[in-house]
Amino acid sequence: MSNWNKLKLFAKVFKANTDCYSIAKVRLITTQSVNIGSQDFVACDFDGDNFAEFDLELERNNIISLLNLSSNISISFHENESDATIGDNALSSPYLSDNKTIFIRAESDNTCYGMGSLNLKVKTFPQLSNQDITVCQSDFPIRINSGINPQQLNDYKYLWNTSETENDILVFQAGLYEVIIYDNVINCEKVVSV
Repeated sequence: MSNWNKLKLFAKVFKANTDCYSIAKVRLITTQSVNIGSQDFVACDFDGDNFAEFDLELERNNIISLLNLSSNISISFHENESDATIGDNALSSPYLSDNKTIFIRAESDNTCYGMGSLNLKVKTFPQLSNQDITVCQSDFPIRINSGINPQQLNDYKYLWNTSETENDILVFQAGLYEVIIYDNVINCEKVVSV
C-alpha cells in the first residue's frame, strides 16, 4: 500500500470480563523513512585476536556529517535488525567486536527516521614490542628501526621523536627513541620505543 496516511482503521476495544465493547477510529500517521544505506567501518586489531575496539561515537558523527542530518536526529547502533527497528538494546561505545554487520537506527522525536547497516571490519596491525638495544659507545652511530616487517614498510608512515619520517634512523648517542607507526588507510597508530 503506497499511502498509509489515507488508510482508515477501526479498533474494537472490549471491557475486561464482559461482552461490552466500543469501536474506535484509529488514525495512522506515517513518515517516509530515510535509507541510511550500508557503511563500512574499519578498526585495528593490535594483539592478533581478530577483535578490535570500534568507536561508535566517531562513526555516529561521521554518519550525521556524511548524510547532512539535522541536529534533532539521533543515531544508535544495534546487534540485530529487529532491535534497531524498535530501538532496543543500543550498543555502547567503544564496542569490542570481530568482523560482522550491526544495524543503524536514526530517530527523530522518538520516531524512526531511517535504518541502515554498518559493516565492522577488523584489520590486523603488526604486533610490535618496545626494543632494548645494548651497544658500546664506540659502536655509534648505529641504525635503529621500528620493527615493521620489510615487506610491509610501504604500508605505514613513521614519525620519530627526532622528527625523522623513515622506518629506520641513524642515531649518534644512547637515549630513548620513540616512533609513531601510522596506518593512514584506517587511521590506526602505535608507539614503539627503541
